[in-house]
Amino acid sequence: MKKISLASVLVSLLALPGFASAQVMSLSPSVTAGSCTNFRTNLSLGANVSDPATKLAVLQLQQTLIKEGYSIADTEIGTFGQGTLRAVTSFQEKYRDDVLAPFSLTVGTGRVGAITRMKLQALYGCRGASSAAIPTSINLSVTNISLDPTGVTATFCNNGKQDLTSAPFRIRLNGINRDFEVIGAEKANSCDTESFGYATWGLTYQDGATYSAVALIDPNNLYRAGSNTAPLSPTATLTVPAVQGLHLSVRSVAPKTSGIQSTLCNLGTVDLRSFPVKVTVNGSSQTLDVPGAYLAGKCTTVTWPYSTFGLSYTPNLQYNVSVVTDPNNVYNETNELDNTAVSVGTP
Repeated sequence: MKKISLASVLVSLLALPGFASAQVMSLSPSVTAGSCTNFRTNLSLGANVSDPATKLAVLQLQQTLIKEGYSIADTEIGTFGQGTLRAVTSFQEKYRDDVLAPFSLTVGTGRVGAITRMKLQALYGCRGASSAAIPTSINLSVTNISLDPTGVTATFCNNGKQDLTSAPFRIRLNGINRDFEVIGAEKANSCDTESFGYATWGLTYQDGATYSAVALIDPNNLYRAGSNTAPLSPTATLTVPAVQGLHLSVRSVAPKTSGIQSTLCNLGTVDLRSFPVKVTVNGSSQTLDVPGAYLAGKCTTVTWPYSTFGLSYTPNLQYNVSVVTDPNNVYNETNELDNTAVSVGTP
């Protein structure tokens, strides 16, 4: 087998009906020598390459694997076959600390999922010029966070008017942090919905267990500075950025036998006259106030009894809970960095 040029394959691809001339202009540089690639597509053995976008993603993956020194047979270029599977597996094992360790794995799977894409992006992904000025007005958000037996799903958005060189997010699941670079949220006015299995956090789904997820934006202070300390438990703290102006934050939520427990914080620099939250438990919602979080820099942990939501505690029943701060946009927050938390569990 030999390393080959993908130029002829690209010409065939761009001749497919699904690619208009306008698309050719933006896509063709992705497979030329010395160019960069954005890895947005999950891929696995037998990927449906009748879809032009999927075929292009396979070609870009194969070119990257060839750059890494792996060989793929000429006859397999443009399809995700056994040779590509072996190359992906070797790539994952080469970078096992980043790709496999979070899953407690030592052997690659050969599937290009979110974590493998992140490693590919870190090594070969497109980035803006390092000298570019960091935007001063950032409007990132995380919405539609949900949990089910397969893992965590969330929608990440850049609601601003500027493209970003990085869209950094963190999801904390049951106290375990994982950071993500969401490529699909780097463009202005764009959103990207991603799903991550529990193994991303080194966890496995178990019936009857409680899983609580909180999303944070810009966890490593790329775009902002300053800090407050927010308690996660009586013995643990987490240092989080302080935002000039208004910032209402939910740090955790979990169903307990006594009710719904949540930690909420005023992480801004302004005292509040109210701290409104919308709490939904198994479809029953209430908008509540949290006086303990009125003062700037203050956090409080509250427990709402199930009767607050017209419910009573039932053993062995699964509770689906979400908490959203400032649900009616009473406050013009500097940024809604971590305004939603969800939890699913059987207390």
